[in-house]
Amino acid sequence: MPTSTLYCNTCAKRFDLRRNADALKVRCRRCGDLLQIELPPAQAAGRRRRDPHLKRTQGGCRTIRRIAAGRLSVTYRAIYRQLKMPVAVEVFPHDRPGYDEQRIIGLLRCLAAASSLRHPNVVGILELGRRKGYDFVIRELVDGGSVRALLEKRGKLPLSRALPIAEDVLRGLCAAEKQGLHHGRISPDNILLDYDGQAKLEHFGRLLDPEDLKEFALTDGANLTGPCFYVAPEQVEDCRAGDLRADLYSLGVTLYEALSGRRPFDGESAEQIMQEHLGEAPPALSALNAHVPHEVSAFVSSLMAGEREERPEGPRQALERLHGIALELSRRPEVTEAPRVKLGEQKPGRPSLRAASWTALALGLIAASLVPLYMLWTERGRQDRREAVSILEASHKGTERVLIVLEPSQPAGAEELPRSVRQSLLALAAFRLSGFGDLSAVDPFRTAERLAAEPDREAAMSAAEPAYLLRIAHAPGLGRRKWEVSLTCRGGQGWTLRKEAAGSPDPAGAAAAVGGALDEVLSAAAERLGVEDRRPFPAALAPGGREAGRRWE
Repeated sequence: MPTSTLYCNTCAKRFDLRRNADALKVRCRRCGDLLQIELPPAQAAGRRRRDPHLKRTQGGCRTIRRIAAGRLSVTYRAIYRQLKMPVAVEVFPHDRPGYDEQRIIGLLRCLAAASSLRHPNVVGILELGRRKGYDFVIRELVDGGSVRALLEKRGKLPLSRALPIAEDVLRGLCAAEKQGLHHGRISPDNILLDYDGQAKLEHFGRLLDPEDLKEFALTDGANLTGPCFYVAPEQVEDCRAGDLRADLYSLGVTLYEALSGRRPFDGESAEQIMQEHLGEAPPALSALNAHVPHEVSAFVSSLMAGEREERPEGPRQALERLHGIALELSRRPEVTEAPRVKLGEQKPGRPSLRAASWTALALGLIAASLVPLYMLWTERGRQDRREAVSILEASHKGTERVLIVLEPSQPAGAEELPRSVRQSLLALAAFRLSGFGDLSAVDPFRTAERLAAEPDREAAMSAAEPAYLLRIAHAPGLGRRKWEVSLTCRGGQGWTLRKEAAGSPDPAGAAAAVGGALDEVLSAAAERLGVEDRRPFPAALAPGGREAGRRWE
């Protein structure tokens, strides 16, 4: 394999590229400057200059270190001083080579339209601004790395990792569709991963430019990446012709690379790569990776169809088809995981303090959730629970009634949760709800039995005349289970608070995910209702034993 040695004229770094780079425009990922083929490091070292935007305050944010750079901008990790939170600040210096004021104004106008998009699978834009000599964008900081970094580490991903990422991306595109937006440049570089593995789309509102398609960037593995690898065929001739179906094409190319470990289109130059998008379709995924089922291979091929009309009509239709595939594969025990690809010897490194802290916190939350659940799974615990509920109802005379229901599996026909898991989640909801003095839970176990015998669940719930309805809905998926917790006020004008969460299908993962969502929903409800002081948890349900429950108020 041919190799090239490139030098950065600004940071004096040397890069070894695994291909011939004579006719390629490659930018330094740290400085954003074009790399030179013949530039001795000794000459470049004398040209190193101080970054005028580092360790400075940009729009109320103190920049700490440089994260990445491009042709027009430099991105920094920063601290939002007023909120004391880490953010990403992208600065567009007016003195940067290639600066085009009209293009920057148009870019900021697109970003302003995308700033109203708030969704768990989209990196949020917090602020836009202009100062003397530069423009800036403040974004949410996502610390889990990108899908590109994950692929550089593993080579390719198993189904249980790749399909949830695709699901998160499609959910983000569905939210964009409601506001008439599209992404324009989906790739593994622009799909970031949160600390819990949830995928978030970055750079919403930043549409393609003809110059973007001609340039490349270096990855940490000394490979090339760039928009030309993922551009839709209709964008080859007119890069402004992108829409949501073009985003689906780019997502299909990303999935193809994630599941096969190789790009479907490659070449010696950007022009050659883009021409391959207009040619024949690449080999099917199932031919490159025997662990990929035919249904997944056909789904990726439909996303990568050369004609727009042959792709799904939109992200919602693609998401429904992906859910159907996940449901079908969950019924087939012969579907196995694709093994990880080991790329050479990896040096052992110390786990980061941040990762260790989050792990300890997650284990603590799971342990705290399992203590009361273990008691409730025993016969003695169920008797104590009914006694505590009766005490709770007696002490909450005249308070608002809350009906707790666990919705059936979605989509219809999916395997239901085990009875022990259903009962533990209902008990967990009653346990968390018992801390609010103005809300009184109706016995969720008797409610579940009655609703199971009623053909019309909605009519039965309305007949109970609850003041509030607390719903826990779930949907199956590959590797993770999606949960939604909602609290609906049925009086007055009515309102609904919702929170989505994801967790593993096992009881511990379900309890951790639902427990966190319950805390956020009930905290928001307490703020809305003006509830300031909470009563202590019933001791029969909290850690501490059965006898303490009899002494509770």
